[in-house]
Amino acid sequence: MDENVDNQEIWEKRTERLKKYEHYKIDLEAVLNPLYNYKRLYYQWLNKAVESNDDYSRKLDEWMSETNHDIDFLLCLDQIRTSFIGPAHNFNRLVDSIIQDVFWDDIKYTIPDTDWISMGNRTSEIVLDLHNCLISIKSALDRLVKLFRLYKNGISDNYTFGHIDKNFKSKGFMSRIVQDKDKDAISEYVYQEYNKWIKECVRPRDVIIHYDDINVGYAFIEFCELPYFIYFKKEHASNSIQSENSTSTYELTFLDVYSYVQAFYGFANTIIKMIFEKLTDVSTSNDTEEI
Repeated sequence: MDENVDNQEIWEKRTERLKKYEHYKIDLEAVLNPLYNYKRLYYQWLNKAVESNDDYSRKLDEWMSETNHDIDFLLCLDQIRTSFIGPAHNFNRLVDSIIQDVFWDDIKYTIPDTDWISMGNRTSEIVLDLHNCLISIKSALDRLVKLFRLYKNGISDNYTFGHIDKNFKSKGFMSRIVQDKDKDAISEYVYQEYNKWIKECVRPRDVIIHYDDINVGYAFIEFCELPYFIYFKKEHASNSIQSENSTSTYELTFLDVYSYVQAFYGFANTIIKMIFEKLTDVSTSNDTEEI
């Protein structure tokens, strides 16, 4: 009797944890809604400018000439759409892979044994989906640079987001952000967010792309094996005293990855809002009501 009670308690806790994982999955339609909303608001703004006959054509020509545009806001939002949804799409796949592995003993008896997946392949699927999720955040950040070309001169169309190294040398788009962070609110916001989470989030990217796979470890919590992620990064000597390179070990949890994805969408939506307002001189609320 006691054994049955214990088994029931184990099952209930495993089921509760399964539901928690599923709760983290992201609604992909909700991810795209801000893009659609700002396209609608921008289109409204263009129509109102024409209807008011407020020298719209002249202002538009001057604006395009002054900023050396070859893209516009509507086109730009269309161009970044696939990369924009990438972090959420890949994160949801990561959740599915973790559920498949952690709850495999429950799942395998519900499918034909010919469809069973080995432990090695289940773990590899987790690593692949984690790689894709982290890389897609970096790719989506790179795509966002297109938006800054709408109001900043000198932003090359082949700029990537870039980074600031430990010696405070900046590269790519971040060089311009460091230069302008005290000049405009958008650049200041990007600089703050870079130091807040972007720097840590993109750090595994070079490791994944060029050097090594992220490793998976497991902790046994509440009757479930829960994965955590480990990667190693070579640190180059920064001065003559530290003459040899060293290797640092970093650890990521599932919740770390989730927080990075959420932070990206908070950041991206704020950037889109700020640039929309910069281009149109129209203030919008967070829920992007009609103007």
